[in-house]
Amino acid sequence: MNEQTNPYHASQSNPGSLGEPVSIFRRKQLHILLWMFVLFSVSGVTLGYLPVNSEMSRRLLGVSTVLLLMLIMWWYDYDQLALDRPRSSVYRLMLLLCPGPLVMLPIHFLVTRGARGLLSTVWAGCYLTILLFTGGIAWIIGYALSWIARGGS
Repeated sequence: MNEQTNPYHASQSNPGSLGEPVSIFRRKQLHILLWMFVLFSVSGVTLGYLPVNSEMSRRLLGVSTVLLLMLIMWWYDYDQLALDRPRSSVYRLMLLLCPGPLVMLPIHFLVTRGARGLLSTVWAGCYLTILLFTGGIAWIIGYALSWIARGGS
């Protein structure tokens, strides 16, 4: 494929892949980060409300994990499009394997951003901390709602 027909390589006149400006891909990445926040919040409240180790809570945890991995994959795809780089099927598979995102995202940041990748890794770690804190607070809120619904016992 030549450069003009390959959807992964943009011409110099248009910096984004597939004819889209880079800012659109960055905006979509931001939306994905916001959806991760919503996922952690809703899952936390729901898991806190449900009885611990119940079948429903295990299923919800599984669904939440799958949704989180899908969001991470979409974020990676949009990042590759914004950077005008081809998406790697092997890398996408490695993102799914545990502890894929914890290992592969820093590697991705270092490969695609060079020395600036360290700063991106720190920001990603800060965001993960915020997500975990949000999920914990949401779980406490869900547990408190469950305690109130049971009549305080």
